[in-house]
Amino acid sequence: MFSGAVLVPPSPRIACTGSVAGVDQLLVSKQRMSDPCYSVFSGDAPGCACGRRGRSHLLRRSSMSNPLHAFLIEQFTEAPLNKTLGVTLEYNAQGEAVCRWKRKPEFDHGGQDTHGGTLMTLLDMAGWFTAAAQSGAIVVTSDINVRLLSPAKQQDLVATAKVIRDGSKAVIVEMTVSSPKGLVAMANGSFAKIGEFPKG
Repeated sequence: MFSGAVLVPPSPRIACTGSVAGVDQLLVSKQRMSDPCYSVFSGDAPGCACGRRGRSHLLRRSSMSNPLHAFLIEQFTEAPLNKTLGVTLEYNAQGEAVCRWKRKPEFDHGGQDTHGGTLMTLLDMAGWFTAAAQSGAIVVTSDINVRLLSPAKQQDLVATAKVIRDGSKAVIVEMTVSSPKGLVAMANGSFAKIGEFPKG
C-alpha cells in the first residue's frame, strides 16, 4: 500500500465525512476511480482543487489508490442496512477491512447495552469485506461461528478481520469486535466464492 499522500477530487464527485477515531472516512460516489480528473496531493495539503480545506476532506490513499477497495467502500456505504446502522469502512495497509461503529442506543437490548445481533452484524461486515477485497471474488456468507466474550459496556466498537485461507471455492476468515475496554466478540467465518468482480 501507499503512504504519504492522499487522493482528492477536483470537483464534488466524492463526499467526505470527518475523522472517526483519528482516521479520515469517505463516501465514494458512483464516479469510477479511473477518472483522469483525480489528483494526488501530499497528506498535509491545505485543501483540494475543489476549494475545500481541512483533513476531513482529504481521502485516504491507502483505500482510494486501490480501485477494488474504492468500489467495495462505495457498495458498503450505499447499503440500506448500513445507512441505518451507521458503520464506516476503511482498509488498513494489509488490505483488511476495519469497520467502526459509534454506539447508538436504538441498537441496545433490554439491558441497555449493545444487542448481540449488532455484534454479529459487525463481525459479518468485517469478514465479508475482507474476504472480497483479498480474494478479488464476489462472496456470500456461508457460515459464521460466533463467541460473545464480554458486554460492549455502551462503548463504540471496531470490527476487524484477517484471512486464514483463500481457497478455490471459499475464503476462511477470523473476525473480532473490540471496544476501548477490550475484546468483545470473535468469530470464524466461511465466505463462498460465487463469481468475479467486473473488470474496469
